[in-house]
Amino acid sequence: MLHAMRRGAKSWVAKGLIVLLIASFAVWGIGDAFSVRLDSAVAEVGDEVVTVDEYYNALQRQRNTLSQQAGQAISYEDMRRFGFDRRLLEGMIRDAAFRAELDRLAIKAPDTAVAEAIRDNPAFQATGGEFSEGSYVLSLGRLGMSPAEFEELTRTLLGQRILSEATEAEAEAVPGMAARIASFEAEQRNIAVVSLSLEATEDPGTPDGQTLLDYFSENRARYREPERRSGRYLHIDIAALAEANPPSEDEVRASYDETAERYAVPATRTIDQLPLNPDTAEADARSVIEGEQSFEDLATALGENPADLSLGRLERGDLPEAVAEAVFTTTEPGVIGPVQAPFGPVLIRITAAVVGGAPEFEELRPVLEQRLAREAALERAPQLATQIEDLRAEGADFATIATETGLTEQLFTGLARDATLPGGAFAEGFTATPALLEEVFTAFDLEEREILPTPGGGFFVVMVEEIEEAGTPGLEVVRERVVADWQRARRLSEVEAEAERLVRRLNGPETLAALAEERGLELRETGAFARAAAPADLPPELVVAVFAAEEGEAAATPAADGNSVLLAEVLNIEAPEPEILGVLSDQIDAELARLSAEDTRELFARAITQQFPVEIDEGTVDSVFGLLGSARANGG
Repeated sequence: MLHAMRRGAKSWVAKGLIVLLIASFAVWGIGDAFSVRLDSAVAEVGDEVVTVDEYYNALQRQRNTLSQQAGQAISYEDMRRFGFDRRLLEGMIRDAAFRAELDRLAIKAPDTAVAEAIRDNPAFQATGGEFSEGSYVLSLGRLGMSPAEFEELTRTLLGQRILSEATEAEAEAVPGMAARIASFEAEQRNIAVVSLSLEATEDPGTPDGQTLLDYFSENRARYREPERRSGRYLHIDIAALAEANPPSEDEVRASYDETAERYAVPATRTIDQLPLNPDTAEADARSVIEGEQSFEDLATALGENPADLSLGRLERGDLPEAVAEAVFTTTEPGVIGPVQAPFGPVLIRITAAVVGGAPEFEELRPVLEQRLAREAALERAPQLATQIEDLRAEGADFATIATETGLTEQLFTGLARDATLPGGAFAEGFTATPALLEEVFTAFDLEEREILPTPGGGFFVVMVEEIEEAGTPGLEVVRERVVADWQRARRLSEVEAEAERLVRRLNGPETLAALAEERGLELRETGAFARAAAPADLPPELVVAVFAAEEGEAAATPAADGNSVLLAEVLNIEAPEPEILGVLSDQIDAELARLSAEDTRELFARAITQQFPVEIDEGTVDSVFGLLGSARANGG
């Protein structure tokens, strides 16, 4: 087929079609795509170049990779906005610099080394570990690379490795650093903690006008409000439609008749099987069935381990016919036998029995009602969406549309992008969903928005009626909050001062336990913990403080909620066990060596790049993105 296509492409007819195709591109505005040659340079590094073709293909590959990682399409504009394109070009310039240096040193990886590196690449190997030509070609196709391009890239990477290995040999961590880090990380503290509540302080009263204004001015950022929007929306909710329109009794019964077998389950038995001695099979079976001894006792007496006798849950076809007949004739758990199995008599204990078959109508009714209602709602939703669009085209407002369609008009007031409402509460239900929030904050004031689908099969349409810009309201708007915050700050300052006095006492001969008993405070011990595994209710500032303190010393910091101050005393310090310290030191040493090697390679690569003059043609870079944009617009 490919041969025939190539042969046909050489004919005068094919050439004429290609000319017409190129002409059509020009007519539709794609002629700009040919204004830049694919072999021209995006960047020059010494005598090496990064061509348009190379940069174009690399951008496509990176875009595909980023889109897969993000789980959504990433545009070339996004790549430029977040700097991915520039970092990619920097990497390609670095590769070109290495090629130039390798050429200067007359170092070139031989074909045999390139071939061996490709054969040893796990991405190109079949299940047995051998090189697969098919996997190789398929993988390169997914990357958008030809074998020749990949082989040249492999040759460059092998050359880079040759140059870099000399620097990596010198990369190692500072002696003793790993042990010090391990000791620091693994050291543990056991502390006692009490909470000094702000409520224990006297009421600071109400600040005068100037004091309040000064406090507000110093803390304006705390009262800054995000952009908030108000408006209304209509939501065609599949669950609500289904609930409001249940199926009729006749519809449910008709569905049961048509689909009951779909819900049928096979008959199963969960059994234990004990082989019996043919000479005593009757007597042994009777002794268990009549309760003279247990199934387990007989198994033990016959030299069997009761734990090994379970056959699990089985269907009829899983058992020999004679055994299956005896087992599936019995519908309740119990012991039956002796049963003649192919290899001799057995005693069978049925521990669970599922009769099987289709469920009864009443058992299946809730499932059928739910399914039918949802199916009807999914069918009705697009019809309602069309009706909404027709009514909007006639000039109807949301209230009228809601009345005509039977929907409920939903209002939102002061909705922020993070779904918060004025006062700090969160929006609920569909109002808080990412889909609605995105639409609300995309819309312009009083703009006619399109009706949009939801992932569950419904639809919604938004009308934004008011936009409050982000900013800090005046003092008169938030006066009550500012007064409460000022009062809390005064109380906190007073408690912090008291806590500092208590810290000084505790750093003397007193203990926190005695102090807690004296003041009627509840004291708790945290138990030993490391820096990185502190109890969740301890603020980070307190963790830092207690790890800086010695045994018997104290520290104090405000609690995370700002309503109390935590006072802590270090009860004891536990150094890590030598064995644990050794293992942790080895792990840290290896990681430090790895990071040191990475830093060395990075510095070496920069030094290689700086040896050569680098020129980037920004106009050509823009042309590449224009080329990519044209390809995207035309399905490329």
